[in-house]
Amino acid sequence: MPFSVARQAACGRASLALCALLPPMDVLPDRETLIELLGYKMPFGKYEGIRLLDLPEAYLAWFSRQGMPKGKLGMLMETALVIRSNGLESMCRDLGRALGTLSHSR
Repeated sequence: MPFSVARQAACGRASLALCALLPPMDVLPDRETLIELLGYKMPFGKYEGIRLLDLPEAYLAWFSRQGMPKGKLGMLMETALVIRSNGLESMCRDLGRALGTLSHSR
């Protein structure tokens, strides 16, 4: 299946085989959302102060079942759940380190 020019550009130097594993472009978070997610910390509760991507998947799934918080936090938590449930958190952490938004520690 041929890739669109936009998809090839979004993949940058990554191989097209890797790009084939990514979800469709319309469900990927935009760059600003992803960068914000990389550093966003849980503002309350048991995991207060923990980056959303470091929250246990079960905790994010529980929120999804109970109802995510309204606004930006809920949207970022839902994005984190999708990333975690697809096993993409390590790729996002690598991206965060490359962009300088994360340190090398977890």
